[in-house]
Amino acid sequence: MAGLPLNAPVRRLPRNRTVSTGLAGDSSNTAEELDRAVQKLQQEKKKGTFVLKLSYQAVGVIFGDLGTSPLYTFPNVFSSEPTPLGVLGAVSVIFWTITLITIVKYILIVMNFNDEGEGGIFAMYALMCKRLGIGQYAHRNPTDVDKARGKRTNPLADKAAAAVRKSKRVQQALLLLAVLGTSMTIGDGVMTAAASVMSAMSGLQIPDPSLSNDVIVGISVAVLIVIFCLQRLGSSRIGFLYSPILITWFLVNATIGVYNIVKWQPDIFKAVSPSYAVRYFQSGSRGAWLSLGGCVLCITGSEAMFADMGHFSHKSILIVALGLVYPSVLLIYFGEAAYLMHHTQDFAQSYFKAIPKPMYWPCFVIATAGALIGSQSLITSTFSIVRQAMRLNCFPPVKVLHTGSKVEGQIYIPVVNWLLGLLTLACVLIFRSNTAIGNGFGVAVVAVMCITTLMASICMLLVWRLHPVIPFIFWLVLTFVEGIFLTSVLYKIPYGGWFPLALAAGFFFLACLWFWGMTKLLHHVNHMASQQAVDHMSSSEKAVDGDLHRASGAAAARARGLAIYPTHPASGVPVGFLHLMRTMPVLHDATIFLTMRKVVLPHMGETERFEVRQLKGRCVYEVSCLYGFRDTVTQDRAFLEAMLRKICEDARYRAMAARSSAVDIYDQKEKADWKALSITPDAAVHKEGALNAEIVLDVELGPIDSKARSIKAAAVQLPQAAGQDTTASPAATSAAATTVAPVQKQIKAECNSWHAHAEQMIASLQHDDEHLTPGSQNIAASQQQPSSSQGFVEEELKALQKAAAVNVICVESQMTARAAEGTSWLKRIFIEYLFGGMCIITGSMPRQSVQTAQLLEIEVPVYL
Repeated sequence: MAGLPLNAPVRRLPRNRTVSTGLAGDSSNTAEELDRAVQKLQQEKKKGTFVLKLSYQAVGVIFGDLGTSPLYTFPNVFSSEPTPLGVLGAVSVIFWTITLITIVKYILIVMNFNDEGEGGIFAMYALMCKRLGIGQYAHRNPTDVDKARGKRTNPLADKAAAAVRKSKRVQQALLLLAVLGTSMTIGDGVMTAAASVMSAMSGLQIPDPSLSNDVIVGISVAVLIVIFCLQRLGSSRIGFLYSPILITWFLVNATIGVYNIVKWQPDIFKAVSPSYAVRYFQSGSRGAWLSLGGCVLCITGSEAMFADMGHFSHKSILIVALGLVYPSVLLIYFGEAAYLMHHTQDFAQSYFKAIPKPMYWPCFVIATAGALIGSQSLITSTFSIVRQAMRLNCFPPVKVLHTGSKVEGQIYIPVVNWLLGLLTLACVLIFRSNTAIGNGFGVAVVAVMCITTLMASICMLLVWRLHPVIPFIFWLVLTFVEGIFLTSVLYKIPYGGWFPLALAAGFFFLACLWFWGMTKLLHHVNHMASQQAVDHMSSSEKAVDGDLHRASGAAAARARGLAIYPTHPASGVPVGFLHLMRTMPVLHDATIFLTMRKVVLPHMGETERFEVRQLKGRCVYEVSCLYGFRDTVTQDRAFLEAMLRKICEDARYRAMAARSSAVDIYDQKEKADWKALSITPDAAVHKEGALNAEIVLDVELGPIDSKARSIKAAAVQLPQAAGQDTTASPAATSAAATTVAPVQKQIKAECNSWHAHAEQMIASLQHDDEHLTPGSQNIAASQQQPSSSQGFVEEELKALQKAAAVNVICVESQMTARAAEGTSWLKRIFIEYLFGGMCIITGSMPRQSVQTAQLLEIEVPVYL
């Protein structure tokens, strides 16, 4: 490539022109390709065939609990033989409960408050944090969702949002509310799994009353073990396995419901009128109020349906709920009520008694199978809840397996699965009867619903920015309804309701303790390892030695080889790096901060696997390894070679960017005259001159960046000095010319100086481009060739190759929580034994470290 003349003209470039190099440092090709891939995946998820596939799977996973509730609702509503009018009132209460809470509240309103497709109370809290810029998202700019949607914001809602941003106590209260609701959901999940299986197995006593309760308990334990073993298949495969059973359940029982309505009570639909529900409470008094504890069973699984959104989608759940589940369940309840009005003595076994005799055994088999899988929704929702808790630092990190090929939210957590299974088996063995389990069922369900209503009302105010009156009416109506249900189930606490509450209290304590400890640890990490500190410490050997001398009183030791520091995306710079620099000062010839980042794509191509950003200093890099949620990354020798090769390509691309940008700016094909910068009444000329000068700063130019900065500093002064008045008098123009003349001279001098430097840079990069290729072997071969210049690219790659050839060491740090001096014995137990023990357990799990490198483990004590 020929050198450029010193008087080369300036080419007019479009505003904000940048050179794309495919590197993370300048946010170009890799980020754009990743965004395009994510958008393509989102478009595939919106296709009709894919939505129908998810809808089919959702039937078997989500709606088992809600769909099989007619098996045990009426037997729990009536404790004695009811009257026909009482049956009408009870079915009226059931109809309005399902309609208001399951359909209106959850399906139509609450499910809109999802965090990128994830549902649950934690997702609602995360959505508020993102919109307001609080909590873990305090470093982000708050997103005004109403402006993004083109809606007007309400002044009162804006004031409420501003008050939440300022008040730490309100933010802590929101987090505690989310943790409490999530804890209740997990406690409900244990009871639901036990109740579903025990109710199904109790049906075996109908054809054979001689079966003892111990036999039922033994069979239930065996079935539960099989159910939890099947969870490793994932929600997608389980959905394909369970969906035919539940679809058959809905269709067959809806048909039987129509048969019973036509045969026994064709006018049963008059119970849709809320007047029958009112009469039911007026006539039944205290008995009707207590029967609400049984009516609430008709909406079990509604909260799990919301938490299971991440496994499927809102649209697929909406299709199944309104198209199949809601009409089928209503027909089952109304048909059962129609039979019960003429056979009130059969209230204890109303479902099985309402089945026509020729269909009894087929329906019995379907009902048993449906009840067995009724707990699936709570099991899968627990997986989603725990992962959300981990994201918010409210649960220790555990292994998460992605089972879906396209849906990122379809997950399986082995530790949580077996822990939930053990708790469910304990529940069955403790209560040992379906009646006893039923007494403990419902307390946690209603408590979660009340918390969800409050969180949804807050989201209406802070996320949707509605007028405060609307969220208040929503909260008042639903809290009134759910509050009545809550008061009716509180009496169950001494008879078994304590069990889910105890489980919820345990999870609540664990979440609060872990969040408190991790907040302290992350604060310690942020204090030690800021990016500015690392850039300063690695900017030069002299600066590093000076800082180390002040920190440790000794000069830094120079270690040969390449050091790799694995780090977590949330923590930034690994604390082990600074700990070594302060306690045992060691700085290697080359240093890499390696971060593993999971993306929302199933797989990540090998060419886009690594993102490289060079920190200030020689051979100090920040490398991000991107992997899909279905990828298995093995950090072997091939991984190490690919990472080093990408670093070499990064240096090569940076050199190419500098060369191409210089050539584009000083292109000789277009003629222009620097005299255009002379003072004339046309201010646009001056503005154009400043624009062309500022373009240089938009390109990453490496060592010639300082020249570009000086040009911009001079160019910005030009339009300010000349002004924008094109109708100025000759005297004013002359005065402006006198003022701008020194600035114009400075611009020409800086540009000529920069041009001369760019000419030398292009000549050097031309040689580098001819002999520099990616890969360690090619680099070694290029080192044997004579070089016409000692450019920064070649020297940097030589140093990196030399360091990698000498030794590669992987430094992993494990923070240990310790109590500070003067801490009380009770707080010391919480810090060192409870929180510290959880840190040791999670820290002893398999970690991501380069297998071919020498492993150095560092224990970093943190005093809380």
